[in-house]
Amino acid sequence: MNSLNGSERLTGSVSKLRAHLNDWDPGEQLVAWNIQSWTQRLGHLGEPVRSGLAVLDSEVATSGGIRRSWVHDQRHMDPLSFLVIVMAWGFGRTGYGAERVRQMVESAHEHPTTLPRITDLAKSDAGEAYPGMFGPAGRALIRQMGVAFGTKFLYFSGYRDNQTLKPLIYDRFVHTSLWAIPDRGFDLPRYTGGLRTRQYLSYLEFAQRLASEQGIQSDWVERALFEGLDAQ
Repeated sequence: MNSLNGSERLTGSVSKLRAHLNDWDPGEQLVAWNIQSWTQRLGHLGEPVRSGLAVLDSEVATSGGIRRSWVHDQRHMDPLSFLVIVMAWGFGRTGYGAERVRQMVESAHEHPTTLPRITDLAKSDAGEAYPGMFGPAGRALIRQMGVAFGTKFLYFSGYRDNQTLKPLIYDRFVHTSLWAIPDRGFDLPRYTGGLRTRQYLSYLEFAQRLASEQGIQSDWVERALFEGLDAQ
């Protein structure tokens, strides 16, 4: 997924972020993806996985990539199929993506209740869904599903159905932009992976508040943070 970087990823204040909230429609975000390496790594892992790969291949053939809006529409598929779809959107053409997702799927087989439970929680309570991805020691129950990719799964699982505090993606791009906003009103860890439940919920509340002020959805705020703001 393309984004600004380096000195271009300047934010500076909530007011500057607010001025750019309508610049990027999240639903139009298109991610390039190729099925070949994913079939090689994941094709042997069972029918739900193969079904996910098949609909992904069809989406890319039709749309030229994976649309964020399309991923939302697949949320009622089998959780393993949906996991593959979300992670394909998240990794795109990143070379190691298929191998990471293979490990996720194998781990999900070892913890068969985790994905369905997280999916249900994401639709009703982001405050329970976020810590639900992790065990007592704070480690991801599904291998390789840390904060960045875990919140992608929460977002696509629950955003359209959750009518209270909607889950959002929190990755290193969002983190970098938020870190550069000193008046954001809540504390953050230095690194993305250290995000605590309270901090994640503060981020969701921050995004929802700005979105409400602008009459938009909160994932428009996340998309603006992902893209970064120029120095103008």
